[in-house]
Amino acid sequence: MLFRSDWFAETLHALAGQDYPALQHLFLLNGAPDDPRLQPARDLIATVLPDAAVRHTGANAGYAAACNAVLSLVEGEGGLFCFMHDDVALAPAAVSRMVEELHRSNAGVVGPKLVHWDDPRMIQGVGRSEEHTSELQSPDHLVCRLLLEKK
Repeated sequence: MLFRSDWFAETLHALAGQDYPALQHLFLLNGAPDDPRLQPARDLIATVLPDAAVRHTGANAGYAAACNAVLSLVEGEGGLFCFMHDDVALAPAAVSRMVEELHRSNAGVVGPKLVHWDDPRMIQGVGRSEEHTSELQSPDHLVCRLLLEKK
């Protein structure tokens, strides 16, 4: 497992700095709870986001499987989900803006503008679209799993 603590620390601090008022964090780590390779990630999460929930997938079944696992880990029927990998640092108002746009446009899915990590002036992607056939028209790299709950 490749663990880049420099990226992940920035990701966690960006999540901690979100201005959305009802934010909860759920991290899914690929591996077993006793896997020593995951300890640096667990320690960093506990330091930066001490109220975050951390769950282990047991194995790396892939991103889609991890996203689907959230449904069995979250209680209740309501809420909004923001799915990310571990190498995305959101701007402080990113979650609030996505929630506002979700409600404004009555969208089922929204996403942020993605910029390059080392040069945020360079746009990497501005979203994706889906046809009525549910085929993706332009794939993006979204990046940590976090849970948004409506208050």
